[in-house]
Amino acid sequence: MYNKRIPIPLPMFEHYANTINNMLDINLFSNTRKIEYTYARFLLAYTIKKKYPQTGPSRIARFFKLKGKSTHHATIIHSIKTWHKLTKKSNWDLSSQRKILNGYTVDYINQQLDLDYASEINSVIETVKKLSPDALELIKPCIKIALKK
Repeated sequence: MYNKRIPIPLPMFEHYANTINNMLDINLFSNTRKIEYTYARFLLAYTIKKKYPQTGPSRIARFFKLKGKSTHHATIIHSIKTWHKLTKKSNWDLSSQRKILNGYTVDYINQQLDLDYASEINSVIETVKKLSPDALELIKPCIKIALKK
């Protein structure tokens, strides 16, 4: 079966990055190794992989590079694994989370990102509802391809 490359959904990736940046009051693409920036990058890589599982680490690294943060695909793999391990630890207490994450907890940030994702989906649904029958016929093949993924 032919595996056609799926384009990087830059608007959604940028939306996640902006949400994290705004919540943590940082620019996660800054060239620094401070822990809050590192964790913000971990969170973004993990969120992208979670929401778009077909997106490989090289594509996520390419997005980071587009935003000015030089990153290797191996760093993205490490980021995703580390964030997953870190958030599953029962000993990462809430006060430590709040100290590093600008007063927020991991659960709260993930909840906000999930709400943003749901809002984006609802926006697409509302847009599709407004399309003419001819326009719907034009996008049907795209929708069928997307549903197979």
